[in-house]
Amino acid sequence: MIAFDGGEPLFRRDLEYMVKHVDKEKAIATTFASGFDLTPERAEQLKKAGLYAIRVSLDSPYEEE
Repeated sequence: MIAFDGGEPLFRRDLEYMVKHVDKEKAIATTFASGFDLTPERAEQLKKAGLYAIRVSLDSPYEEE
């Protein structure tokens, strides 16, 4: 497993590029993020690049926070 974690991976505009270059025969690519700027379009781009899973943290149970 290759995990793109730490800081906020979704800030990186080259995340799809990095995911794409994970050898899918040897590993899966995942990320752990806050969900910042994760639009349906970005999620689709990450999926097409080969992202296996994204884990999204909930920093508060209250939407306004």
